[in-house]
Amino acid sequence: MQQIQGILQRIQDLVQRPKQESDAEKHLARELEHERWKRRRIQSKMKRLRKRAGAPAVTERTHALPEPDTSVNKYQIFHNLISLFKPGKMLDLGAGKGNFSLAAAKLGWEVTAVDARTVRWPDPETEEDPDHAELIRSIRWVQADVRGFPTRSGEYDLICILGLLHHLEMDDQIELLKRCSDTLTLLDVRIAPEVVIREGPYEGEYKSEPGETREERDQIPQAAWGNEVSFRHTEESLVRLARDCGYSKVMPMKPPHRLDYMFYLCLPPP
Repeated sequence: MQQIQGILQRIQDLVQRPKQESDAEKHLARELEHERWKRRRIQSKMKRLRKRAGAPAVTERTHALPEPDTSVNKYQIFHNLISLFKPGKMLDLGAGKGNFSLAAAKLGWEVTAVDARTVRWPDPETEEDPDHAELIRSIRWVQADVRGFPTRSGEYDLICILGLLHHLEMDDQIELLKRCSDTLTLLDVRIAPEVVIREGPYEGEYKSEPGETREERDQIPQAAWGNEVSFRHTEESLVRLARDCGYSKVMPMKPPHRLDYMFYLCLPPP
């Protein structure tokens, strides 16, 4: 919002100037209008989807997960889960700060960490502990949009999609899981507590991503990369999605470590 206000102020200043607008200033005005148009389009789409669902947002928690166990840390859950497997090649999609990648590397996994942002990546050059610096260097860090990162069959022994899937739109969720479904996959996903909208065989809720413009969202590590809205499934819908994309079985790791936020182990076809 602050960025939009700044752009508006710049445009207002330009209008008050007697001189003719430069090409750069005209481009700035067109860019702002385009961002407004995109926001109106998304809001219109969400209204149509709610109307098509036949009812306003459901307030009763009809598909909630059990109460979370706040004594359990998500990194402990992750560590305990992957400790059950023989270390191999791991792909961490949407690696963020790299905490999961580092935990896996410490257990002997050969890790590739992928994220569109590099701002939160650990820097081995500023690390005081030489052993930890070497651990950081052992990971292959790749700056890329996970939606376009290639995953070839048999290339990895484990794919982690942690805190990422619920930040994607439905079509991107389907495309991503289809590409990963021939590999053991660990998900950590926010679950919609009720059915607000139905999209074909899936159900859940749409969420607006933080940030008014693409530029604002790019500066928010917790926001989606590019898309303005994302989709969260109910647990039944998430399991259905994974099965439809090719996984043979989805194993929920209950209880949740946070409210409506849980790990799922997705098994590839036998």
